[in-house]
Amino acid sequence: MAPLACGQVGYPVASYPAAGPSHSGAVYPEVPAAGASYQPYAAPQPPILVPATHVVVCRHDHHHCHPERAACGSCHRVVVPEPHKESGLCACITAVGLVGSGCCILAWLPFCCNVTKDTVYRCPDCQAEITRRRAPFE
Repeated sequence: MAPLACGQVGYPVASYPAAGPSHSGAVYPEVPAAGASYQPYAAPQPPILVPATHVVVCRHDHHHCHPERAACGSCHRVVVPEPHKESGLCACITAVGLVGSGCCILAWLPFCCNVTKDTVYRCPDCQAEITRRRAPFE
C-alpha cells in the first residue's frame, strides 16, 4: 500500500469504470436539477390549416318575375302575359281567421292587400288565364 500524500484523508481508491452510458446500450433521460420543474416531452404538432370559406348568396325572387313568353291555350298565340292580382284562397282563409280570432272589423283587410292575393297571368289579346301563382307560395 502506498503511503497517503500530504493533505489526503482516507484510503486510496481503486479505479472505477468511467462515467457514461451503461454497457447495455440503454440511454436514459437526464435527471432535472433540484428545484427545476419537470416538463414532459411533447411532439411538435403540425399547423392547423383552415380552408378559405366562400359564401355564395342565391336569391330566388318571384315577386317581380313573370313568364317572358308563353303560349296562350285559348287563342294559340305566343304572347307576353300580363300579371293581375285577384283575391284567392289565401285571402279567404285569412279573413276567416280574423273573424274567428275576434277581429271581425278587420276581416276586409286581406281582400285589399296584395300579399294575400293570387297573381294571375292573362293573355293580353283574349284575356284568358295562362297561369296562376297562389299567394303564400309566390
